[in-house]
Amino acid sequence: TALFLDWLDHDEAGYLVGYLTALQLKSQGGPQSISAIGGNNMPAIVKFISGYIQGAKKANPRITVLANYANDPTFSDQAKRKETALSQIQKGTRAIFQVARLAVAA
Repeated sequence: TALFLDWLDHDEAGYLVGYLTALQLKSQGGPQSISAIGGNNMPAIVKFISGYIQGAKKANPRITVLANYANDPTFSDQAKRKETALSQIQKGTRAIFQVARLAVAA
């Protein structure tokens, strides 16, 4: 499901996504781990991911948040993001916030 939050600042949109994701996992029980993938370490993406982490920790202080960058300067290399996502899945993440333009097909 795609959720577009163009009317919020980057960090606010990330916060909302992180908060809701962590709240959902908290209510489900089980491993409390979520993650984020940024296409590149650039200001707008850093703000999205920072907000995501802050929102997740506010909703569920016990949650673990993995955050990685695919280091994809073109924002079109799905293989790099897929590799990053699979690594996060192997580490136990239960939800991935994709901040890298194109969706990852795992």
